[in-house]
Amino acid sequence: MVIVVVGVLIGIQVANWNESQLEANRSRGFLERISSDLEKELASIDNSLDYVGHSLANGEAALAWAVGGKLTEGSAWKTVLAFY
Repeated sequence: MVIVVVGVLIGIQVANWNESQLEANRSRGFLERISSDLEKELASIDNSLDYVGHSLANGEAALAWAVGGKLTEGSAWKTVLAFY
């Protein structure tokens, strides 16, 4: 009877250990996917910030020409591009 009880207890422990290993693997995979998604999101945010920065600079250049006739970097072509 003692052998049966010890065998059952060992079986339960092995099952619990297997379950914890599976959970750890699932957690690791989930964290890797989240990390990848966050990296992509950061790259997207960086691109958006660059776009907004360029848009603001072009808007300021266009306003400088409209208000004071100042060409962008001394170039009529760059001034036209600033309006675009």
